[in-house]
Amino acid sequence: NGIAYFYTVPFFSKMMNTNFSTETRLTKQLCFAAARYLIWHNIVFQLFFVLGIILTAICPLYIINGYSFIQAFWADVAFIPGIFLIAALGTAPWFIGKNFYKKDGDCIIKMTFSDTGIVVNKNHEIIKLNYTDIKKYHQTSQYFFIWTRELDSIMYVIAKDTFTEGTPADFTLFLRTRLGQTKIND
Repeated sequence: NGIAYFYTVPFFSKMMNTNFSTETRLTKQLCFAAARYLIWHNIVFQLFFVLGIILTAICPLYIINGYSFIQAFWADVAFIPGIFLIAALGTAPWFIGKNFYKKDGDCIIKMTFSDTGIVVNKNHEIIKLNYTDIKKYHQTSQYFFIWTRELDSIMYVIAKDTFTEGTPADFTLFLRTRLGQTKIND
């Protein structure tokens, strides 16, 4: 899927790389993973999903208390909105991932992390970021997610299998050094 290059700078010890480059192709899998992460780690979506479960669960409670299914269905006017919320939020990652891929699919994003900042090259459009522009970052077993502080915040996704030298653990150490513990969103 991608290629990453690491260079060691003598300023830090030989134990930590301070320059990283990644080259990631936005595959369908990557777009869907980003969409799933956006939905399931968003507190508003989580609250609406729980609300949908609660609204849907009221109908079985009526049945347990002796109502027939028809009576329970009519008594629980929130059953249909609850089902709608669960269905909409359950399928949202698929629709969002599909839109991500439709918009930017198969493009290659090159990111370079150095002591002085981050350079993002997306289809020959160069974006330069300082580490103070990073709002937070998170990692899963397969990906790093990095958000910017802009009004229209951008989330960059780096697949861990794009690193060909060094390890994702080295990159985690580098991010913690550059961004600090407070920007980690675990």
